[in-house]
Amino acid sequence: MQGLQGRVESFEIENQALRGENQALKDEIARLKNLPPRPPIKPSRPSGMEKATQPTCDKGKRRRRGAKRDGGRVSRDVPVAVSAPAGSRFKGYETILVRDLVLSAEVVRYRRERWVMPAGDATAI
Repeated sequence: MQGLQGRVESFEIENQALRGENQALKDEIARLKNLPPRPPIKPSRPSGMEKATQPTCDKGKRRRRGAKRDGGRVSRDVPVAVSAPAGSRFKGYETILVRDLVLSAEVVRYRRERWVMPAGDATAI
C-alpha cells in the first residue's frame, strides 16, 4: 500500500511538470506567431462558476422571463373578472401576454353589374 501511494505522488509531480512544460511550449508558439501573451490568472478571485454554485439571498424572488417584443402589438384586451370576497380592494390588473396563431377562412363575394342594353340583349359590362 505504501509503495502505491508513493507512485501516485510521483505521477502527480510528473504530471504537474509536464503541464508546466506544455504551457511553456504553448507560450513560445504564441510568441513566435506574434499573438498576445496570456493574461495573468489571479487565483484568489473566485470564478463565475464558483459564484453560481453559492446560495443567494433572493428569498424566493426570481425574475421571470416572458414575451418581450409583443408588448406593443396587443390586438385585443380581455379583462378576466373574478368574484372576490367581501371587503376586498381592487389593486389593478396582472398582465399576461399570450401569443396565439389564428387561422381563419374568409369568404369574399364579388358582385358584377349586369345591364340590359337598349337593343334588349343582356350584357355584362
